[in-house]
Amino acid sequence: MDILRLPTALRSSLLRQPAFRRLLHTATYASPHNDISLPALPAAPALLTLSSSTLNSYQVGLAPTSTHLRFANAYFTAAPPEYLFTAPYFRSFPPSSHPEVAFLGRSNVGKSSLLNALFGRPNMKDAHVSKRPGRTRTMNGFGVSGGLALGAAPKEAQREAVWRRFPRGGCVVVDMPGYGGGSREVWGKEAMKYLESRKQLRRTFVLVDAEHGLKRTDVEFLTYLRRRGIAHQIILSKADKLLYPAARPPGPLKLNNGLLKIRDLCGSIRSTLNEEAGGRDAMVDILCCSAEKGLDERNRHRRLGIDEVRWAVLTACGLECDEHGYRKKGLSQDIKILEEEEGVRTTSGTVTAAIKANLANFKSKFAASSATAQESQASDVREIPRTNTRRSFRLLARAVQYCLRKVMQASLTSLRWPYLSTTTNLIISTASVDRWFPPS
Repeated sequence: MDILRLPTALRSSLLRQPAFRRLLHTATYASPHNDISLPALPAAPALLTLSSSTLNSYQVGLAPTSTHLRFANAYFTAAPPEYLFTAPYFRSFPPSSHPEVAFLGRSNVGKSSLLNALFGRPNMKDAHVSKRPGRTRTMNGFGVSGGLALGAAPKEAQREAVWRRFPRGGCVVVDMPGYGGGSREVWGKEAMKYLESRKQLRRTFVLVDAEHGLKRTDVEFLTYLRRRGIAHQIILSKADKLLYPAARPPGPLKLNNGLLKIRDLCGSIRSTLNEEAGGRDAMVDILCCSAEKGLDERNRHRRLGIDEVRWAVLTACGLECDEHGYRKKGLSQDIKILEEEEGVRTTSGTVTAAIKANLANFKSKFAASSATAQESQASDVREIPRTNTRRSFRLLARAVQYCLRKVMQASLTSLRWPYLSTTTNLIISTASVDRWFPPS
């Protein structure tokens, strides 16, 4: 019954009755509505939070864990960087045995500021910072020892050989001149010689301004590195201008929008490089960082994305830690470096013993085979001259020597010890073969 259709006098009299009001309240608000089903609303996507995987774009390597980032931070901040050398030309580089990484990009892209933040000394200005493009004119090497003790100071007449006291287990960061505006042609020629011919170089980090994106010079340079097969990685500097251009830190929604902008920028960079390479996928990691701002409220001195760049440097040099955050102990303990005037030669006690044992086994087998051959010759009608047998052994020994040399060079190069490739030439020499199997 619709009470509103009743006459006014009757409706008023009914509403004055308490029993009628209770009945009306029960019928209106207490009746079940189980037959009515509302459609389920789609769940809203979760907002992105700041982490190594959301800030950076990894396709080749894996995103570092918190243990890796703590180790990288402690490694670079354990001791101040050691200024090792300045090389205006490629021929001026010292014959050091330390792994090297190079940082370069367009002029005034923020490379020197990034290096100072990388060393944990943004206010000390180890790398010269200037608003004028083309401030860096030479190739400068800075050694990061990770807290290892340095050797004795060089003598007064050997100040140019400071790199000799740098400990093993460290890495060298090379500050390269920028390209583009304010650069010179001679700087580019020497830089390309270094990138193509330096055996100690492990990886090249190319800086790109996150606010302006890829320029034509960046595309040409990255395409050149890709065609030459030079290991490289892209770093988007000044990423704070996309995450929070204002002075105050962003809220959750603004941080989510900034991370989405960085993700779209990384996708556009890859698509541009793929089009330049003819449609082939560019498998390269893209890191984002800022040398001025950070989002860590507990440690305001920690810059945005700098620890990820430090970990990338350590990974390129083979100095990463294990899953517990301790340094890995590898072949570096068995290597003994002998410095000579013509360069640096290396020998390995463990590798030497193994090769000598294999060669001794090889010699015993051939001695047994030669005895068997002599017994068969005694029963055979035809007599094979001894000189022919000796000549055959010599040819086979030289073939085994060549195979061992190639296998050792390939294995040591894959272990990121290319300067050990001369080990086989020192151990497996033709003199040893001539001593075992003298010519007739």
